[in-house]
Amino acid sequence: MEERRSLAKLTREQLYELVWSTPVLKLAEQFGISNVAIAKRCRRLAGPRPARGYWVKLEFGKKPSRTPLPPSPEEVAAREAQNPSLGELRLPPEGTSLHPLAEQYLAKLLIAPSGLW
Repeated sequence: MEERRSLAKLTREQLYELVWSTPVLKLAEQFGISNVAIAKRCRRLAGPRPARGYWVKLEFGKKPSRTPLPPSPEEVAAREAQNPSLGELRLPPEGTSLHPLAEQYLAKLLIAPSGLW
């Protein structure tokens, strides 16, 4: 009897390729799990799945668009950590009243040494 593959052992890229090359119902049968479990795994790994009608379009010779695999949340976080983009602090026009907490924060910010923040 053939040994069932484990969905948990697949990388994000491998799962993406499988989901876009084989209908989820067939994959579920191959893995011995439900199609919902595959959908949950795709969602957990932030991997896009084909939209409804994708396989029908392929069957009729059309070439439906394939959603590219976006960067993983970990890749995005790592990229942002390497290149922090600090926005410019824009103060409201002179004479505009601020929220009391904002006034306290601004007062402390203006007297703090520049290396602290």
